[in-house]
Order: sequence, then C-alpha cells, then structure tokens
Amino acid sequence: MNKVRIVAALIEHNDKVLITQLSSTGSWELPGGIVDKEENEKEVIKREIYNKMNISVKCDYEMCRKTYIESGKEIELVMYHCSYLAGEVRLHDYSNHIYVDKTILNKYQFNPMDVPLINYITGNK
Repeated sequence: MNKVRIVAALIEHNDKVLITQLSSTGSWELPGGIVDKEENEKEVIKREIYNKMNISVKCDYEMCRKTYIESGKEIELVMYHCSYLAGEVRLHDYSNHIYVDKTILNKYQFNPMDVPLINYITGNK
C-alpha cells in the first residue's frame, strides 16, 4: 500500500489561526504540503508556507498525527503548531486567506482531509 505523509501548519498570530482557501475547490485548509520520503517535516512546512504565502514561520511542536486509508493509500496527516515570524502574505497557490478565532473554525467548509485536524483544534475529537 502506498503511504503519503502530509504536514499541516496551525499558524497562530495575534490569537487567531491562519486558514487558506484553495483556488481549485474553494474549500479551506490549514496550509502545508506533502513530505517526500527523506524530507524533514518541519523543513517542509517552512518551505511550503514560504513558497505558497511568502511568510516565514517557526515550527514549535507537533500537535497531532492521524492516519487513515483513502483510495487505497495510507495517508498520514501531521499537524504542527507554528508561530508567525515575518513577511506579508502574498498568495501563490491559494485564492484567499483569513485569520479566524479557533472557536469558529467549524463554520468554514474545509478540505475533507483537514476535518480531523479542525476537530482536534476545536475539541470535537
């Protein structure tokens, strides 16, 4: 079975969480990317956030790790708490971004893959 590892960043800034809207589907997600076999998860997050949004972040710690099967693939989804360091958001792969309070994250239509992470953040585990 093929295994795919994906990292997501919970970026907090001024007591709000950064979420991004996918250009392709219009759904929302926590920014991140796919980790190749030999890559470091934290380095992937920093690179993907910078390449897709033009901001620098620091990966503070791993928050959760979820594994599930989808379309014959084992998906390992890893979320890191990240702190905003510098830069002004300029979107490259997203159509929109907003900072929202954690308590209202469930009001947004998230990419299905991110739903377990959103449930973890909001306490709907």
